[in-house]
Amino acid sequence: LETGNVETGTKDMFGLTPLAGTAMNGHDAVVKLLLEIGNIDANAKDRDGRTPYSWAGRNGDHKVIDVFVAHDTKRNPKLIISWITVLGRVGNETTLQSSFTICDELSQLI
Repeated sequence: LETGNVETGTKDMFGLTPLAGTAMNGHDAVVKLLLEIGNIDANAKDRDGRTPYSWAGRNGDHKVIDVFVAHDTKRNPKLIISWITVLGRVGNETTLQSSFTICDELSQLI
């Protein structure tokens, strides 16, 4: 990752990108590193149409979801409403609370 010579768009036999695989397995620190590279498709779908976001949500991994929420909302603060809506629907109270914390932090920056 440090050299920048990582093929972030490659897919395995299931259609998983490195980001999807790390999100699916709960590796929040690696998800954060991959997102920071900047040339990664965070919406890439696997062969079943799932994205890295959906893997994190499906597994209820609030740490990985927090990384995605923080990354998206730093780039576009308006996305926090979309995330809060999604997290409210899946009923993950811990992650929903994290979204409100991120929202508070963003409001201090604006």
